[in-house]
Amino acid sequence: MKLCCLPSFAGAAMIGALAIVGSLATINGAQAALVDLTYNLGLNGMSSGTCPGGVCGAVTVTGDTTSSLTFTIDLATGVSFHANHSGSSGTGTFFYFDVTDGGGNPITVALDGTTSGTIGGKTWSYNPPVSGDIKPGTGNFPGTDDFSVTCTNATSGKICGSPLEFTVSGGSVANPLVIGAPLGGGLFAGDAIAFVADLSISGSCGDLTCKAGTGLVGSGPGISTRMSTVPEPSTWAMMLIGFVGLGYAGYRKASAGRASVASA
Repeated sequence: MKLCCLPSFAGAAMIGALAIVGSLATINGAQAALVDLTYNLGLNGMSSGTCPGGVCGAVTVTGDTTSSLTFTIDLATGVSFHANHSGSSGTGTFFYFDVTDGGGNPITVALDGTTSGTIGGKTWSYNPPVSGDIKPGTGNFPGTDDFSVTCTNATSGKICGSPLEFTVSGGSVANPLVIGAPLGGGLFAGDAIAFVADLSISGSCGDLTCKAGTGLVGSGPGISTRMSTVPEPSTWAMMLIGFVGLGYAGYRKASAGRASVASA
């Protein structure tokens, strides 16, 4: 196609379209996977406690698997995180998850939002997530690239507040971030476990029925998934060329109309 041989309108439009496509190719050399996931903490491994309405909370994950993902864990009314440590004060793990980047690139995890507070006049504080081969209990979460979050406190019941927020970074186009959901064992035998939380239920859960208790609660695969991809440059090119074609057709029609009026 020779731009010089097109009418000025079409030539200018085509040049603009190609310029836009070129810039998009630079910015978006490959697809970016945008993620919006929701997981229910509803796989109850407690011996006596029950979650309000059967669900103790939810984990939401948003972001882009080729760069970073943000995790937010909100607990239901009457539910708190439980730092599983010995004695009346100390540091204990309360949340477990599994994230890889599919290729071994370094992954960093940083806490967001509120990281400390006071309950009953005594303070609690989250500690940055750490990686390692972590199994809460005997094989309950047998992932190979696990992370865990700990809390330091001296509160009654060893409880920590919510929500918990953190961001996982390190994904790339070649090695996107992947949320693992291995088959659990022990309390979660046969279940695909994406997250495990050590929780404390007060027994007072608003309008929902619950029962006081402390223990591990897991989540299965994401229950609500909305994933999209940013169009590749070739897709944008086809769209823009189509718009140019429509514009040029309108230009030709208008030009033909003016010629008819002039000849009359």
